[in-house]
Amino acid sequence: MSEPRPFRDVKLQWMQLLVCDPEINDAAKCIAMYIATAYLGGDSETAWPSYKTIADATGKGVKTVQRAIALLAKDDRWFTVIHGSGLRHSTRYTPSEKSSDRAR
Repeated sequence: MSEPRPFRDVKLQWMQLLVCDPEINDAAKCIAMYIATAYLGGDSETAWPSYKTIADATGKGVKTVQRAIALLAKDDRWFTVIHGSGLRHSTRYTPSEKSSDRAR
């Protein structure tokens, strides 16, 4: 069995599947696309922007970002989220294995 392709190789397919997911609202799609395009490139499969950074970049409120991240991470649907505890312990976002497998 061959190794799974890295996320960078399936990123476009992943984004296409995300935008077509009827269970994800437009705000969450916008936030997911921002994370994917601004932070997940090359060899990096982990992003760690703050809620405020995401809110400022997308024009959404911090509470909207929090709700969107919760939706995207529910049951590892699109992201696996590891919550940080503040300074130098940022929340980390990685495309979930489940979503990456669908894109492969």
